[in-house]
Amino acid sequence: MKEMVCFALAAGVGRDAVENTPAAVWVFLALAALSGLVVLARALGGLRGTLRAGAAFAVPQDLSSAQAGFLMDGEADDRDLLSLILVFARRGLVTVSSDEWDGSDPEQTPLVLTRRRDLPADAPVWERTLFEALFPDGAALCHLTRPDDGFAARLEQAKEQLAESFSGERRLYQPQTLVHSLLVPFAGCLALFLGLSRAGVGWALAACVPLVMLAFLMHTAFRRWHFLRTGARVLWAGAGAVLGILAGVGGAVCALGCSTPLWLTVPSFLLVLAGCLLAPLLARPTDYHRVACTRLLGLFRYLENPPRDQLTDLLEENPDCFYTALPYAYVFGLADVWAEAFAGLCRHAPVWYTGGYQDFSTQAFVASFRFSVETALTKNDEQ
Repeated sequence: MKEMVCFALAAGVGRDAVENTPAAVWVFLALAALSGLVVLARALGGLRGTLRAGAAFAVPQDLSSAQAGFLMDGEADDRDLLSLILVFARRGLVTVSSDEWDGSDPEQTPLVLTRRRDLPADAPVWERTLFEALFPDGAALCHLTRPDDGFAARLEQAKEQLAESFSGERRLYQPQTLVHSLLVPFAGCLALFLGLSRAGVGWALAACVPLVMLAFLMHTAFRRWHFLRTGARVLWAGAGAVLGILAGVGGAVCALGCSTPLWLTVPSFLLVLAGCLLAPLLARPTDYHRVACTRLLGLFRYLENPPRDQLTDLLEENPDCFYTALPYAYVFGLADVWAEAFAGLCRHAPVWYTGGYQDFSTQAFVASFRFSVETALTKNDEQ
């Protein structure tokens, strides 16, 4: 009896093992396997395009912090645009003050912007839109913690304008490759679902839905992987592993619950799984994207682990180096690390800042800037 059961498992498992497998099941599983093979074949070329850059303090003169934020993840977000406040201050367009500080926690200091000069006529359109959001109708002051009613709408407009600027010669990916990196794995998951559904729609969904989520997760992680810190990479990788395990459990149940031969079911599932993992490599960055990101990656690695023994020399060469790189550190999510590295080194506030702190601190300034910006965005969401 045991020998008969083992034979049934090997052939197709269960009471349905004696049934003939419908031709459609064979076709769907073959298509699923084919989609995985296509991804594997085309992804091999993408492995050669990995970015490589050493840590270097080289702030790009032709890429603002907002553009850098878009390049690192392919999306324009609030942090990208609002980092330009620090850029406007360095250009002498605005001054920053903590006139509303009540003497309590300096890390929760409401910042106030004072308009000094208008943007130059050749300023990018998204910068002009953001400037108008900060100072609507030519206003002289901007209380970041009390934004104007039209601030949210103008901020969204500025994000759209920033995203639209990366087109034509400045597009980030070769035509259609970004779309293919999503469509091919999803098509494979759909074919796999149709092939496994004979074992039960519920279990087929249990196998394929995590695969779809894994493909989307990998697609999202791929666009920002180089600009993630170690802890964030572990979280992304852990989430991918969980989805892979869930899909594997569902796929195993399906394989053991239908009459389709295991030699077809298992390879099809594994190829689709591999396709979901490697599909992001189908998105081929343009030369512009690759060169720009390589430059930014060198700055990111420098800001991520600032060489403390070299910062004094860096300050002597460029006394404004902390504030020059701060907008980029902010969009990279490294503002706290950068501020901590200069704690005790930058003892004086920049010329464009007047503060209420008893003793100026780079860490307190960064914290108050974040507090003011996050308060503004929270109030926008409430409106």
